[in-house]
Amino acid sequence: PIYMKKTARVIVTFGCNRKCPGCCNSNLPEHKTVHSDEELMQYQEIVITGGEPMLIPGKVLEFINRMWDKGYRGKMYMYTSFWNDKGISKEILKELDGFTFTLHAECTDADIMALKNLSNSGILQNKGFSSRLVIDKRVYDRYDLSNINLMRWNVIRKLEWKEKCDPAPNEDLLVYEL
Repeated sequence: PIYMKKTARVIVTFGCNRKCPGCCNSNLPEHKTVHSDEELMQYQEIVITGGEPMLIPGKVLEFINRMWDKGYRGKMYMYTSFWNDKGISKEILKELDGFTFTLHAECTDADIMALKNLSNSGILQNKGFSSRLVIDKRVYDRYDLSNINLMRWNVIRKLEWKEKCDPAPNEDLLVYEL
C-alpha cells in the first residue's frame, strides 16, 4: 500500500481509571475525528491510546483484528498504563507490533506488580516486538524497582509531564471512539 502519512495517534476512548494532574485529554490539542477504519489505512503506523484503551479490551482487540482483516499492512502499537495477565490482554499484545507501558506518578502496588509480571513475560522477547517502558520520574522516589527485570524492555525512559501534549510533527492526533 502507498502510505501518505507517518503516524496516527488514535484516541479510542476517553475513559480512564486514573486522575492524573495535567492529563492531555482534559486539554486536548488540535485533533480530527475519524468516522471509519478506512480513514486510518493511509498511515504507516497506528498508535492506539486513550484515555485507557485497556478498559475496553474487547473493542480494542476487535478493532485491531478488523484493521488487519481489511488489509492494513502498517505497524500497530498501543499505549497503556493498565495491565493484567488475565483475559484478552495477552491476545491483544499478540496482534500488535509493540506497545508502551507507562507507570504514572499515581501508580499503585498493583501497577508495580503488573510491571514485574510484564517484565518476566515471554511476549517482550518476541522477535520484532517493540516494548517501551515509560516511568514517571516521581515513581522512582516511591518504589524500589531493583527487583524487576528491566533488561527485557527495548526502551526505558523517564516521563516528565509537559504543559502541552501536542503530537510529534510526524503524527496526526485522531479521535475514533470505539
